[in-house]
Amino acid sequence: MSCRPLSAILLLPFVSACDRAPAEACESCDRARLQNQWCESCKVGYVAGVAMKSKILFECMDAHGHELQLDAIKCSECQAAVKVDGFCNHCKTGWINKLAFFSKLTYVLGKGKVHTTESIGCAVCRRNAERYGWCDGCEVGMIGNTAVADRKLFGEGSRAFETMLLAVEASPRCESCAMAIVTDTPCHLCKVTYRDGKSTPGVHY
Repeated sequence: MSCRPLSAILLLPFVSACDRAPAEACESCDRARLQNQWCESCKVGYVAGVAMKSKILFECMDAHGHELQLDAIKCSECQAAVKVDGFCNHCKTGWINKLAFFSKLTYVLGKGKVHTTESIGCAVCRRNAERYGWCDGCEVGMIGNTAVADRKLFGEGSRAFETMLLAVEASPRCESCAMAIVTDTPCHLCKVTYRDGKSTPGVHY
């Protein structure tokens, strides 16, 4: 997904997680940040360590795998993907341990390993975890707080992550646009259609 340049994205700050002073750390947020969950106390959700205050967008991201009735799946590409923990481009569904992930980003995150900032010993990887980036020394890419060892998956996931950042940025203005950005669909409220995180000239309903 081609959105704004990487240099511009790197300058964007993370959305503030909790409206608390640093001394008033929220343990629920600490857990949620590592588990892609919603903190009900602070009304904020996390995906790859990125905070989002729109619960609609958070739920739209759906960052966890789902059990489906595998023998009811009709798509042959999905059937093949289930066997190899692969991704079906036709259905836009990834499979890990027979669980379905409904976007490329959540599939890539599911393939990765979550780290706290304190647990990252490499300075390059620690810097990459502030947004995303690849470390040639460690041969691993960070997408937010998630390490991805496969270079191809990292590239695909980082583009999807960049689009999610655009959605987080748009959510205070219009939550419908935020969902449309990550799903390549129209926002019927603003009469705008999105593709790869960008609005398109024509709107077709």
